[in-house]
Amino acid sequence: MVAHLPEIDERIRRYCENYEFRRISPVDRNVLRLAIYEMLYRDDIPPVVSINEAIELAKPSGALNQAAL
Repeated sequence: MVAHLPEIDERIRRYCENYEFRRISPVDRNVLRLAIYEMLYRDDIPPVVSINEAIELAKPSGALNQAAL
């Protein structure tokens, strides 16, 4: 995953309209990175599984309560 980090971060930046990348908490940013990595580079993991896991991981951090994100 680390080899793809610049590309993954660029995708996050591209789709975070009206929200600065640096303002995303480190935990939430890493959850996004992992989900995007799985969806782009892991053919053995269905995208819906990656999305559901990301949602479950984000719940304790409070990211789902941030309206701007």
